[in-house]
Amino acid sequence: MTERCLFLLIILMEAGIFFYLINERRMVGGQDGFQYFALQYTFLNNVVHYHEIPQWLPFMTHGTVATWWYAIQAGIFQNVLFLSGNLFKDINFLPLFYWGIFVDELLLLTGVWLLGRRFFASPLTVFFVTLSIMGSCIWILQPWWNFHLYYAIPLILYFIHRFLDSGKWRYYFLAGNVL
Repeated sequence: MTERCLFLLIILMEAGIFFYLINERRMVGGQDGFQYFALQYTFLNNVVHYHEIPQWLPFMTHGTVATWWYAIQAGIFQNVLFLSGNLFKDINFLPLFYWGIFVDELLLLTGVWLLGRRFFASPLTVFFVTLSIMGSCIWILQPWWNFHLYYAIPLILYFIHRFLDSGKWRYYFLAGNVL
């Protein structure tokens, strides 16, 4: 029971931060953070209006192929939004952007928590380690190098450990899918 309450406490703290950002309507700051926001907006806007993922970005360096930029900005939540683009025609994109980052942080949170449970006996130790990682995760300034470079690694490692322990191939495929 203690473990579940501590895990829920961290989720509520993270959700509180994002509710604050969404309610304050704060624009994404920082050079790379704003570029990440603008790329996601560009791709989702094209899906909403033209019903397809753009293959060409006409206003970037006099036009450039969009494949590299699609791979850079893609996230789990963003890809789900692409499947249902018609639903977001008249919706402000800023809350959707923050929800996408929140989903990514939940992936990091879940991976660190599960991996911590595997290596530490005390729920308070797992709480401290998870809280330390979530508190030091500064995604807004460098979403690629400070966040998206490593946010799935704990969950991948957890699935690999589960595969090696149990021999069940579903954990191997889950690790590959998250990778």
